Amino acid sequence: MRISISSENKKRLAGSQWAVPNKLFTATSEIERRDKGELSDTELVQIFDVWDSRFKTAIENADKCDERTVRNTLSSRAASFIDSNQEHREFRLQPEGLSFIVQLKPLAGKEYELTQL
Repeated sequence: MRISISSENKKRLAGSQWAVPNKLFTATSEIERRDKGELSDTELVQIFDVWDSRFKTAIENADKCDERTVRNTLSSRAASFIDSNQEHREFRLQPEGLSFIVQLKPLAGKEYELTQL
């Protein structure tokens, strides 16, 4: 399984104060600027270092979950982003104990693109 994430999605997720908690970023000096919306698009992509260091392997090893489970787990706002044509996986990051559900768009073969976290 190969999972990719576009720079646009890295930017969106790194810029979102609710998608990825601050404690997961290693570029801690940039967090305050991120929270204030002061980072450039390039800086947001760069601080999304948690993709390679934490998320990618966790997602590859995550359990698949059906759409019904996803809808019952997420808030109504978050559930509005569910795409029935995409695969959903659930995982926990340790030692933080944070739970995530990802949405993966199937590409060719065993390739996927992460579209939601």
